[in-house]
Amino acid sequence: MTASSNELEPKVKVILITGAGRSGSTLLGHMLGQISNWFAIGEVFFLWDRLLENSTCGCSELVHTCPVWGQIKASFKNVSDANLRNLIEARDSLKVQPQGLAGGKIQLHNLWRRFTGKRAFFKPEQVRKLAEQLGKVYQQLAVVTGSKILIDTSKSSAHGYVLQQIQSIDLYQIHLVRDARAVAYSWSKKDKLYDVLDGKPRHFPKRSTFASVADWAWVNLAAQTLFSSRLRSERYQRIRYEDLVCSPRRTVQGIIRRIDVTASASFIGDDESVNLEPNHMVAGNPSRFSSGVTHLTIDDEWRTNMPLQDKMLAVVMSFPWMLGYGYFSRPKPVAHKEEY
Repeated sequence: MTASSNELEPKVKVILITGAGRSGSTLLGHMLGQISNWFAIGEVFFLWDRLLENSTCGCSELVHTCPVWGQIKASFKNVSDANLRNLIEARDSLKVQPQGLAGGKIQLHNLWRRFTGKRAFFKPEQVRKLAEQLGKVYQQLAVVTGSKILIDTSKSSAHGYVLQQIQSIDLYQIHLVRDARAVAYSWSKKDKLYDVLDGKPRHFPKRSTFASVADWAWVNLAAQTLFSSRLRSERYQRIRYEDLVCSPRRTVQGIIRRIDVTASASFIGDDESVNLEPNHMVAGNPSRFSSGVTHLTIDDEWRTNMPLQDKMLAVVMSFPWMLGYGYFSRPKPVAHKEEY
């Protein structure tokens, strides 16, 4: 195990949201960040890139001048471009998403690595390097924000494995799942905005249904194996995107009961609307730039616009997972046509 701070310091409680891309992790993180003494930090998996690029924080300030991340940057003795690139290289050596797929073709050795690699393929020196630096980041975030719980929306199980090596944090996992058909349809759309750098939009690459669902399946399988069976009952919780959007109060209260019984979901109104204050999520979906009272609605455009053959392919490829997640045995959520 890697000690990243003095053992006498209190542990920082970190909630890691894992799962496939396009499953609503930014929304969930933003929502949980509204709870008193909880703080959403975004996809820390990409922190080193964002520091190198000086991209935009969720508060709309540049990362270097953000009142939160600017202090984190200043707390490091050496944040030269060379050191940041070394950390990015170390991070990418552990990366399990989305490198398992290239050009819509399956790379079987990489897919196997995605399932078992977090234990068998990771280089100990790279894990130690990342764990040491990330441990410092979480400790400083707790001090700067005064929060007792940090919400990391990185999604990556490889990132989760690194966090398990940090003695100064107390790690919990929320496994967020979404209907594979919805995820595949979202990846099939062109020019989906995911971030802004120097005022210029950056877009996700388009993926085939086959590649998207293969990625979805392996990522969710990896998420299910992050914690050992002994710890899963205490540290692991799975929720569905559809339940989060249709029943936000019930879903968030379920999370609270497992992690911090003293917390309250008071940001959710009686009409199930959510009051989202500005945040400091360092990376994630552009929805992190949105704030104010929001009435959540499901993005279910796939139901009418996704070709039938793609729907069938997605169901065939994802059937064991979708069945286990209750998509074929529970009542379907109320459908809406708008997207948050």
